[in-house]
Order: sequence, then C-alpha cells, then structure tokens
Amino acid sequence: ETWENIGAYVRHAHVKDSVMESGRMIYKMLGYGDLPIKAALKLMKENGFDGYVSLEWTKRWNDELEDAGVVFSHFSHTIRQMWDAV
Repeated sequence: ETWENIGAYVRHAHVKDSVMESGRMIYKMLGYGDLPIKAALKLMKENGFDGYVSLEWTKRWNDELEDAGVVFSHFSHTIRQMWDAV
C-alpha cells in the first residue's frame, strides 16, 4: 500500500535490520534481523526502482553496535546478493 502511494517518488531508501527482544528493538547487521528486506527489495525491483539503497547505522548513539568497518563491508556484499536474488 505504501509503495502504491509513494513509489513513483522514491529515489533513495535507507535500510536497517532489527529484532525485538524483551520488548526492546535490537539493531542487527543486514540479514540477521527479522525485517522483510528481501520482500521490500523485490517490490522495489518489480516496480522499476533504479535509485539508491543505503545503510542506516547509528553507532554514534549505540555502543552495542558492531564497528562500521565490519558493518559497511557486510552491507555492501549482502545488499548486492539480496538485490540479485529477487
């Protein structure tokens, strides 16, 4: 429904993955959470999305997160695999 309403205007998407644990959102590296990222990418690809997908990683505000050097490399590899698979 959201894509139907705004899809024609979307040029850039931020993604991050997470899980809920004990009522608290815990951010995870892409593919380790429970968000339907592949389904979202599939919807975008099927509708001709040719914009950018970037990782939103807020380590500055959350010391529990993995370091950017690990996370950005993982994101680059994983998002490409996900995009190619859908």
